[in-house]
Amino acid sequence: MAIIGDFVLLWVFFVVGYIQFRGPGAWSDLYVLFYAYMTLTWLILGVVFGNFRMGVDSSIFDLWATYTKQVVFFFFAFLMFFQLKSFGYYPREWLRYIFPGFYICLLVWQFALRFAYLIYRNKAGNKKNTLLIGNSAQVLELSDFLKHNPWHGYHLIDTLSASGAPPSALGRLHQLPELIEKYKIEEIFIATEDLKDLDKMQLFKVLNKHPLKINLIPILDNFIFERIELQEYGNVPILRIHTGPLSFWYNRWMKRTFDLILSVMVIVMILSWMTLILFIVDLLGKKQGVFFTQKRTSIYGKTFTIIKYRSMIINEDADKRQATSKDHRITPLGHFLRRTSLDELPQFINVFMGHMSVVGPRPHMLVHTERYSEIVKSFMIRHTVKPGLTGLAQVSGYRGEVKEISDIQKRVEKDIYYIRNWSMNMDIWIVLKTVWFVIKPS
Repeated sequence: MAIIGDFVLLWVFFVVGYIQFRGPGAWSDLYVLFYAYMTLTWLILGVVFGNFRMGVDSSIFDLWATYTKQVVFFFFAFLMFFQLKSFGYYPREWLRYIFPGFYICLLVWQFALRFAYLIYRNKAGNKKNTLLIGNSAQVLELSDFLKHNPWHGYHLIDTLSASGAPPSALGRLHQLPELIEKYKIEEIFIATEDLKDLDKMQLFKVLNKHPLKINLIPILDNFIFERIELQEYGNVPILRIHTGPLSFWYNRWMKRTFDLILSVMVIVMILSWMTLILFIVDLLGKKQGVFFTQKRTSIYGKTFTIIKYRSMIINEDADKRQATSKDHRITPLGHFLRRTSLDELPQFINVFMGHMSVVGPRPHMLVHTERYSEIVKSFMIRHTVKPGLTGLAQVSGYRGEVKEISDIQKRVEKDIYYIRNWSMNMDIWIVLKTVWFVIKPS
């Protein structure tokens, strides 16, 4: 129903009005092609941005953000079509009213439909009698969720534990046939890992006699994920874990476009002349070289060569020991470069080459990756995205020397939050905050 409403609004705003404007000529082949193009574009953008997957449990912010992105991209796709010289033009004076009106009506329609549905659910409309089977913490959490979120449409009758489980307030699995008949159960949630083989055999015998919807609860306590997708390879079902929005190609494409634009600007406007100045200074000094390169850990545990302006003298410990605040290896010029973060600018070359992103978890030396992955929980989650020149941890105050394990743990927490909640707005905010940290008075 929500999707149908979207397309009705689309045609009302962009087709019906235009037909009135063009008259009989609005049904020529080229105009019909435009109507088809517009409808197909909206459909594709809906699939890409996921608004067709938005459910009643989606937050108002998610609903607003998703439709805002879709309308913006639809606007550019709309303008692209009118580059065809043979098409003519769409009344420009209409555009200033049509797109804002379309956008506002879309949001009003979606919000109204959502709240109507929630009110309907809260008044016990169209609820399914449901059972949970299992006694793990996830089952109890799901039970609590269904009891306190009635708009999902489930009426939880009972939670049944396995026959071998310790005595509790839960019902027992042998009561299942009786409960199915008595309460006309329509749907059931099962944590199969909570059950013994004998319990599973008895359970499946009962379920085969009743036309119930079955939901399996996977045990994923040790995984961090934003979404799970079910896929099939042959007849084998596979759960694919998405750690965050950057698991999806269209988000990676937007982020990569942003990286390319920003990196080209910095390389052309800053690195071009700054590198020359530092080269001349180095020639007049100890001739240590302008650049410092080092192997760092990248996405999926791969390695890449990071590029920085040299701030230390050449030394054997460069790949083993991190710099400290009073490190004797740092040159006088290096102190200035590090204090102003100018030593990091050549990493925009890494960004341009695709080794890094402008924003992301900071890459560590290989020896540190090996060490921290052993002692910090979920450390390697950081490497499911490209490393960044700056990141949420850095603008949150967790940067520089790692003195204690708690320092790296706090950075990892921020990195994981970034991965799970990434958005283009967050990247822009982190970049602006990084620039402010660099230019503000110390």
